[in-house]
Amino acid sequence: MSEHASWEARLGRMKSAVELWAQRTSGDDNGPARVEPASSLAGDNKLFPDHPVSSVAWHGLITAVEHLDFALTALAKTQTLYPAAYFTTLRAGLLGAAQAVWVLDPHGRKERQTRALAAAATNYTEQRKAIGALSPTTPEQAAELSALRDKLSNRLNEVAGAAESIGCDPAKARKLSLVATDVIKKAR
Repeated sequence: MSEHASWEARLGRMKSAVELWAQRTSGDDNGPARVEPASSLAGDNKLFPDHPVSSVAWHGLITAVEHLDFALTALAKTQTLYPAAYFTTLRAGLLGAAQAVWVLDPHGRKERQTRALAAAATNYTEQRKAIGALSPTTPEQAAELSALRDKLSNRLNEVAGAAESIGCDPAKARKLSLVATDVIKKAR
């Protein structure tokens, strides 16, 4: 088999796997809302219902599927290799899949919950950074941005409080964050 044929066969297998995952992750009857009530995951979700463990894992899965599907579709349609663009897209897919594994992998509930809280804290922190980079042009916009920053600060305090409630050190609870490279390494 030529090297070209080998790559085409590999891409075909990847496309089949991504299509199967796309079917699993689409539709109204799928998703984190469909957690079995008596399951361990349902227990994990109770700590921080606004950003539950199941949603962190689910978001990782759908992000992975969407990015991998996009990369394979774009490659098939264009027949052109854009190394930087594909690298960016594939890394996002890898991070999504790794996040799902990373948050669900620990045997202990506290660690799963702490990891989901780290994802929530990172989400809220990144939103605050984005809002901080905006330049309001009217007093109304300034007030709205201030209110959003306050809301996100409150959410970060809630995350820290939830982490402390399960025994996290208060100083560490206030510094929870998700580091993408660490997530990928730990998910291997």
